[in-house]
Amino acid sequence: MAYLHPLGNRWKSSLAEPRKAGFGTLRQQITHTSLRQARAIHERSLALTALVLINDWPASIRQARIVAADLRTLTVLLGFYRDVCADTGASHDPEVIAQYRRESQLLLVQLSGIELEQNNLALSDWLEYNVAPWTSSMATNLQGMG
Repeated sequence: MAYLHPLGNRWKSSLAEPRKAGFGTLRQQITHTSLRQARAIHERSLALTALVLINDWPASIRQARIVAADLRTLTVLLGFYRDVCADTGASHDPEVIAQYRRESQLLLVQLSGIELEQNNLALSDWLEYNVAPWTSSMATNLQGMG
């Protein structure tokens, strides 16, 4: 039950009226969140590039696993984006989103291989030459879709 309070000569409910969110709004929210996530991954990967070279392996891989978790989150967001846009008939090519999902999964597979090697130089290269350019490109494309 809503708590009522006087407002002038009228009584109004203190509960906010629910807003209707259509697929267009949901698509924009997912795009915005994905863009923020891609930018955050990009910044983190650039910051970690040198740090993994000066740290020991356990500290370096812990940081890389945070990047990997962010990549997994981004992959899920892209799946939502693809599903929402399929329902709304958005003007972008759904194959572009599918390609980004495949590429993000490939980045995670590459990290698994680096973990087996326990090689800080390979980890630094993965961050600098694979993750950072990929997230930068993705952020640019997501900005155009928004």
